[in-house]
Amino acid sequence: MSCVKVTAAQATGCQPHGVGTPPRRRLQQSPNRAIIVRMVSGLLPGRTIMISARIRELAARGEPYVYAALRIVAGAMFAFHGAQKILGWHSHFMPPAGSQLWIGGLIELVGGALIALGLFTRPLAFLVAGEMAVAYFQFHWKLAIADGMWLPGINKGELAVIYCFLFLFIAAHGDGEVAALGRRMRKTPSA
Repeated sequence: MSCVKVTAAQATGCQPHGVGTPPRRRLQQSPNRAIIVRMVSGLLPGRTIMISARIRELAARGEPYVYAALRIVAGAMFAFHGAQKILGWHSHFMPPAGSQLWIGGLIELVGGALIALGLFTRPLAFLVAGEMAVAYFQFHWKLAIADGMWLPGINKGELAVIYCFLFLFIAAHGDGEVAALGRRMRKTPSA
């Protein structure tokens, strides 16, 4: 018997692991390890509510859209960093064309825009994650150990590290269900 919703009076009848086990112990031993919250604020006095399954259901339903928002916002912000370098938007510095910074800006602009749209997401996210790893090691850390210069908080490389691991996650996860191509283009008809 599984515990779905129980009150204090019903808890004695809910026995998933044996008759002699106290109610609190039975809830801790439940096979689905659900989280049980006792409402103490007077809204529902004496009732306990199992919320774990409901939270999991809501999270599973919203996951594609939350992931799409993460991918779109990260890609758009990354494209903006590229636009600063390539187009000079809101920046006083434009690297010379063909330089390493200019090529990095081009990767940021094009890669970020395509990732935001959900096009070629896996290879581009892997490419820009590598670019951010290079940015951290070459421009922020510079392999300096003294005075804590290897720490991202000291060498101002936090954003490069976060972008690196965020785009590694996006490369592993793919474009998701909410992308420019949509589900129809990704499914192949079975023969």
